[in-house]
Amino acid sequence: MSAPSSYSLKAWLALLAVCVIWGTTYLANKVGVTHVPPLLFSAIRQLLAGFLILGWFVLRSRMPWWDWTYLRFQMGIGLLMLSIGNGLSLVALRYLPSGIAALLSAALPFVMVMLNVIMQTDERPRLLSILGISVGMLGIAYMSWDELTLSADVGYVWGLVFLFLAQVGWAYGSIISKSRKWAYPVLLNAGIQMVAGGALTLLVSAPMEDWTGAVWLPEVTWSMIYLVLLGSLVAYTSYMYALAHMPATIVSIYAYINPLIALVVGWAILDERLDQQVGIATLLILTGVYLVNRDFQRARKRVRIP
Repeated sequence: MSAPSSYSLKAWLALLAVCVIWGTTYLANKVGVTHVPPLLFSAIRQLLAGFLILGWFVLRSRMPWWDWTYLRFQMGIGLLMLSIGNGLSLVALRYLPSGIAALLSAALPFVMVMLNVIMQTDERPRLLSILGISVGMLGIAYMSWDELTLSADVGYVWGLVFLFLAQVGWAYGSIISKSRKWAYPVLLNAGIQMVAGGALTLLVSAPMEDWTGAVWLPEVTWSMIYLVLLGSLVAYTSYMYALAHMPATIVSIYAYINPLIALVVGWAILDERLDQQVGIATLLILTGVYLVNRDFQRARKRVRIP
């Protein structure tokens, strides 16, 4: 019997939610870190979302307090993806212009590919996937070229380092999360990861950031509410669900779609540019996404189930 030729509709819908919602969180994060220290802002977001999820499971008496192997595993994923991945990416925004940040953030599929090769997982990429990732990366570079040529300077080295480490932490956590199968809901996994990641980020923030400088304007509060409810509860849980049902390389293509969504949001709300350059970049990015997906679909058709 041949394996199914496509992934489940739920997995695709989860990935679509990630692409759209996380694309809109650029604006919310920008508002937040403008008035609140970035690590503190990230920690509060993760802790609020995590405690909301875990509180629901505690009230329903479905919290597996006794399964320390499971709890430790999910905490480790939270530290990698949220403390290192999300936390350092917000710190990097203090040093990098948006063009360079967008380009390096879109390098996530490349980082996924490298780690899959190094770790020799079952999801090592093929030539068509590598070609698709390269085309998508070219689209991001073309879209951000003006800022890149104006802003590339040795003074941005710390921002580059922070953002690269953030990508490695996020990618490694994503791959490791697929190495074990658990009988618990994906939502519970996400809740534990958020609390663990948020707690460590808060501990790091305390000696490094000036909390008295935080200004909780109404727009910051609304941004936090949006990030907690949609950015974390919906999108992060959707990301973990998509990871559980699709190859990490396919899921990582959200990093190409997010900047496009962010541009549309910026155009609609902030009256930012949306010109021919963006159109060409969009075509390149979508071509790259198609090639990656096509490669994995062909691979699935070749798989035979005994």
